[in-house]
Amino acid sequence: RPVERLVGRAVDRSIGCLVGLSVGRSVGRSVGRSVGLWLG
Repeated sequence: RPVERLVGRAVDRSIGCLVGLSVGRSVGRSVGRSVGLWLG
């Protein structure tokens, strides 16, 4: 059924966006901390 396929794709995209946001936030925080320590 194409409707189920569209819904599944939307769910996958939303989950990917949420995971990417959380991962990007944690990575940005760690990178900012290391850069701050490095720059002093």
